[in-house]
Amino acid sequence: MPLALFDLDNTLIDRHAAFERWAAEFAAQRRLGAEAVPWLVTCPAEVLDGLARLRAAGWTLGIVTNGSTTGSCPARTRPTTPSPTCSPPPS
Repeated sequence: MPLALFDLDNTLIDRHAAFERWAAEFAAQRRLGAEAVPWLVTCPAEVLDGLARLRAAGWTLGIVTNGSTTGSCPARTRPTTPSPTCSPPPS
């Protein structure tokens, strides 16, 4: 079974800082202004659609986090998973 892991809180790499740096450089080189940076680092609808298509194709999507495990299905996962199947980890 295929497996895709997604890091929501920089457990594996500080991706937010990397994207911010890239976006700032990109916007500056093209004279887009600082207001372009947040737009450049926002998750596009196409990405969310791609995640939904991965699930529909049978992929298991995982979230890699070093954050709290309180609650078995955090609210921030709901936008990408309209009908999440959430269960506590096995004991």
